[in-house]
Amino acid sequence: MNPSPTPVLTRRGLVALAAGTALAAPAAQAQRLSAIRGRDGWLFAPWDNVQQADTTNLPRVCEILAEAVGMLRAAHVETVITLIPSKAMVYRNMLPPGMAPSPVAQRRYEAARAALTQGGVRLVPDLMTPMAREAAARPEPRLFFKADTHWTPAGAELAAGVMASAIQAAFRFPASPGPGERLGPPVQRVRGRNDLLDFVPPEERRAFPAESFLIRAPVPRGGATLVQEDRSDVAVVGSSFLAPEFNFAAALSAGLSRPVALDWKTANFGPYETLLSYLRSQTFQRQRPLLLVLSLLEGAMVLLPSNRSAFPQHAMSTDAFLGGVRAALGG
Repeated sequence: MNPSPTPVLTRRGLVALAAGTALAAPAAQAQRLSAIRGRDGWLFAPWDNVQQADTTNLPRVCEILAEAVGMLRAAHVETVITLIPSKAMVYRNMLPPGMAPSPVAQRRYEAARAALTQGGVRLVPDLMTPMAREAAARPEPRLFFKADTHWTPAGAELAAGVMASAIQAAFRFPASPGPGERLGPPVQRVRGRNDLLDFVPPEERRAFPAESFLIRAPVPRGGATLVQEDRSDVAVVGSSFLAPEFNFAAALSAGLSRPVALDWKTANFGPYETLLSYLRSQTFQRQRPLLLVLSLLEGAMVLLPSNRSAFPQHAMSTDAFLGGVRAALGG
C-alpha cells in the first residue's frame, strides 16, 4: 500500500450524509468436541488446533471485510482493525507435547494482515509480535486465561496500548469531545466461569479451578460511563473479547485520551452480524463516529458470512452482508 498523507478526522463530512469467539461451536456440537489439553493446566479451544489450520477462505474473507471498510471510509467513517491473535499461537509453548503449529498456522496472522491492508484497510497493527514476546518473557500476568477462550485484562490492555499508539501515529484528531478513561491501580479479581470447561467431562472440571487476575479498572468519574454515545467520536465494535470485564475499550480510551463508545455481541452473532447490527443501531445513525475500531479474531478470518456451523442463527450471503452495510450507510 503506497504511503498516503495522514488523514485528518473531522465531522464536517458526516453532516451531509462494529469467538466466545466467532468460532464457538454450536451447543449440539459441544458434547462431541474436546478441549485441547495443554501443559500445566492450559486448555485450548477444539477449533484452535493449529496443527490443522486451513486458510483456504482467508483471502476471500479479507476481501469482503476490506470492501465493507471501503464503504465506511466513503461514508466518512475511518475504520481500523484490531486483529486479536490466536491463544494457541501466543501460548504455543503451552500446547501439548508434540503439538506444534503448522507452517500454515504460523503464516496465518501475517497473511490476514497483509490481505486486509492490500484490500485497502489503512491500519491493522501487529498484535501477535508484542503479545507472543510478552507471553514468552513473563509467566505473569497471563495474557489469556488458562481455561477460557478469552484474553485477560492484561492482554487486552497490552493490545489497547499498541492500538492507541498506532492510531495516534496514523490519524490527526480534532480536539477531544471529552476526557478519556483513567485507569486505577491493579486490583485482583477472580473469574468465576471458564468457557472451555464446556469441552471437558464434568467429572474432570475440578482440575481447573477459578482463575485470579489483575485489572486496572476505570476510575469512576461523577456517574459518567464508558459508553458516551453523545460525546464519543471513536467506537469499538466486536465480539465478547470487548466485554467490559476485559477492559479493552477503557484501556483504549485511556491511551487515546478521549471517550470511546463500545458495542459488542457474543460469539454466536459473528463479525458480520455484529457489524451490521451496530451500523443499523440508533447510536450509529444518530451520530457516526470519526473512527471505528473493528475487532476481529485471527481464527475467524477463515469464516465466510454464509458459514452456518459458526453462525447458526446469523449466517448470510456475502451479498446480503455487503448490501446491508451499504444500506445502513445510506448508499
